[in-house]
Amino acid sequence: WHLYRYNPDSVPAFHLDSGAPSMGYEEFLDGEVRYASLRRTFPENAKTLFSAAFAVLFIFIVAYHYPFVAIQMTLISAFTIGLPSFVLALEPNHDRTRGRFLRNVVTRALPGAVAIIIGVVGAVITGYANQLTQAEFQTMCVLITSIMGLNVVFRQSMPFNPIRVALFVVCLAGLFTGFFAFSSFFMLVELSTRTTVAALSIAGVLTLAFNFVYSAVIRRQKAYLDALEARQAQMRKL
Repeated sequence: WHLYRYNPDSVPAFHLDSGAPSMGYEEFLDGEVRYASLRRTFPENAKTLFSAAFAVLFIFIVAYHYPFVAIQMTLISAFTIGLPSFVLALEPNHDRTRGRFLRNVVTRALPGAVAIIIGVVGAVITGYANQLTQAEFQTMCVLITSIMGLNVVFRQSMPFNPIRVALFVVCLAGLFTGFFAFSSFFMLVELSTRTTVAALSIAGVLTLAFNFVYSAVIRRQKAYLDALEARQAQMRKL
């Protein structure tokens, strides 16, 4: 807080008693605990990234229209973005945010977004090769995206505690119920065994790739933040 006095009878009337700021406002905000909670909401940022990519990508893909309809995005968003972001952001958190907030969020969101984009491209190729209808293609995309979304929620929930375990179980059960109990409501159609195996195979390969890349990104980000913190500590000593 700035400390100041104001006395209209003195010259000058305004006296600033506090010293000059010792750090920039961005560095101060990065040190606030509240931003560590916001950092956990990166599934929503992953959605923003892959949605923007799809909007551009399907301008050039003429075999199929956009891979989702609004009601399908509601199912995906509810259990891989909305509910996880709400619970994780409001969970008590006393960790100090390090580094640049935006860089931290984008770095963690990018692997999931890229995996979903590759999965949908794989669905386009599979659909074109097997002459799938638009409804079958969209169902395949919803299945792949849901699995990858659960991967993102799983990794962001680590280390697990009872609340995070319950969150993941609810998200998994919600998607499962949507697929099998309310398929017609969400405009999902039954896929052939061959198409289902193809979708699960794409999701399985991407799951392995995502977890490998995400672990590498987290290790690299930790090394960067440790080095940045060491430089800042050295500068304070000077």
